[in-house]
Amino acid sequence: MFETTNGGPGNIFGMGVPLSYFINMCTEVFGPKYNIDFTAKAVRETNIRYGGADGYRAGNKRLLFALSVARLQGTNAVITNGRNDPWTRLGKTTSYDESVVCFQITANLEQTWEMPRARTVYPKSKPIKAPALPSHKAYPDWSHYKRMHLGRPPMGFVRPKPPKIKQVTQKAKRDFITQPMNHFNDEDMRVFQQKYYINSAYAKSDGPIFLIIGGETPMSSAWVEGQDMFHMVLAQKFGATVFALEHRYYGDSIVGGTVDDPNPDLKYLSSLQMLHDVAHFIRTKNTEMGNSSPWITFGGSYG
Repeated sequence: MFETTNGGPGNIFGMGVPLSYFINMCTEVFGPKYNIDFTAKAVRETNIRYGGADGYRAGNKRLLFALSVARLQGTNAVITNGRNDPWTRLGKTTSYDESVVCFQITANLEQTWEMPRARTVYPKSKPIKAPALPSHKAYPDWSHYKRMHLGRPPMGFVRPKPPKIKQVTQKAKRDFITQPMNHFNDEDMRVFQQKYYINSAYAKSDGPIFLIIGGETPMSSAWVEGQDMFHMVLAQKFGATVFALEHRYYGDSIVGGTVDDPNPDLKYLSSLQMLHDVAHFIRTKNTEMGNSSPWITFGGSYG
C-alpha cells in the first residue's frame, strides 16, 4: 500500500491516490468478481472479525460482542516504532489508553530481518587485442561539391588540401591607427595607437576586404602572410585585401603607460571596447580607401 492512500485527500502526504485506482486494478488483475461491492463487504467482515480501528478500546460493547461471537479475545495493542526510521516522527510513541502499549525499537525496523550479504568474487578478465588489419574499403576520389554519403563527405570532415597558389613576394605592411581609449565617453579625449597589418597582394578593385580580428595574444604578420591559411586561400580566390587588427592591451597596442610599463589601467580592456575598435577601424579605412566593398571578418578562439 502507498502511504498516500491513508487519511483521505487531506492527509499529511498531500493529495492521495484515489481508491478507485486500486479497485480498478483489482478488477483488471483478479477478475470482475473483485469489484467495489466485493471489496467493501470484505473490509466490513474483517472489521467485524478483528475489531477494526476501534477494536481494542475498553468499553466497546459492540466490539466485545463481535469478539465473543468470533471467539477472539482482544487484550493489549502493541505499536512498534523504529527510532531511526524516516517516519518515526509521524509514528505513535505515547498513548493515554491503558490498553495501548507503544514500544520503541532501538534500531531500524528493516534491520530486524537483516540477512548477511554474500560477496561474489569474479576472476579478473584478460583483455584480448584484435589484430590491426588495414581497411579494404574503396573510397571515391575527392571531388568538390560531391554529395554527402551517410551524413558525411566522402573523405570525412577533413578539409582537402588547398590548391596551389603563387608565392607572394610582397610582405605585409605594419601600421597603426588612432583609437579612443574609451568609446563610451565623448568628453574623454585620451587615445592610443592600435597596431594592424595589411596585405594587398591579391587585391582587386572590386574585391572584398578581409579583416582578421585579434584575440588574447599579440598579432603578427603571419596572419596575413601564411599561404596555407584558409582566409588567405580565399583571398586569392576572391581578390581580397587582407587586414589584421591587434586587440587593445596586447602586443604593441598598449593603452596608456610606456613600453617599459604598459597598460597601467585595465579598466578599458573589454570585448565591447574592442568591437567598437573594429567598427571605428572599418569606418576609417572605408573613408581613406574610398571603399564600398563588403567587409568579411575572421577570428579564432576569443577573437
